[in-house]
Amino acid sequence: MNIKHLLSRKNRFLTAGVMLVGLLLTIAAAGNILAPNDPAKVSLADKNLPPNQKYPLGADNLGRCILSRILDGAKSSLGVAFVAVGISVTLGTCIGIISGYAGGMVDALIMRITDMFLSFPSTILALTILAIAGPGFVNVVFSLSVVGWTHMARLTRGVTLAVKDSEIIQAGRAIGNNAPRILANYMLPQIAPKVMALIPIDISKTIMASAALSFLGLGIQPPMAEWGSMLNEGRQFIRSAPHEIIFPSLSLFLASFSFNILGEGIRIKINPYIAK
Repeated sequence: MNIKHLLSRKNRFLTAGVMLVGLLLTIAAAGNILAPNDPAKVSLADKNLPPNQKYPLGADNLGRCILSRILDGAKSSLGVAFVAVGISVTLGTCIGIISGYAGGMVDALIMRITDMFLSFPSTILALTILAIAGPGFVNVVFSLSVVGWTHMARLTRGVTLAVKDSEIIQAGRAIGNNAPRILANYMLPQIAPKVMALIPIDISKTIMASAALSFLGLGIQPPMAEWGSMLNEGRQFIRSAPHEIIFPSLSLFLASFSFNILGEGIRIKINPYIAK
């Protein structure tokens, strides 16, 4: 793909999304280098200070640099989202393909299990899991993966049902491929574009869900920096020190916005008629 085509009118979402997400990942990777202060250093003499030369975005209720903690928290917030979405996409895609291709009782059983998970509100289910397992990075990833695979399973099942009797699949059977080979070599390439378009949207939703869990006190715990827990710590100072809420909120918004733009760009790339 040349630069002129990439910057064409119908691909501006993709260009902007790639640039924004690339910048976000660069900031997350280089957070320790870019941070002006130690994100964990407590200085009670500087607590709740507004933005100043020493603390460009101000200090929190323990005198820690908010900018440094936002940069450090990017690794936690994005790390949870990437790992949880990776697990849920892999699990949901495998389950959906198997369900759609097998059909019959296997399909009915898998879909009833999926419906059972969908019957619970996702946030309530994640909170229940964390209330039992306890907070922490691993448990947050686990809870978000448990609630995140269902819609991917339904999507891939639907696509599998639509293409499993197509000519390319029949040709694969005719030359002697067994079911695993057909699923891997013929079915998965048909499904992959639609899954790819949803992954950035899922990452955006998972970033917000992880922040919500941390805000409620069941996500990633202090002193590890995380945007949702920063909101939780700063909410009691919303009037006296609003910068403690504003800047973590902006970080969440910009991260979610960037992945949504990327997802829209991929969707337009897959189906160019959307942009017309």
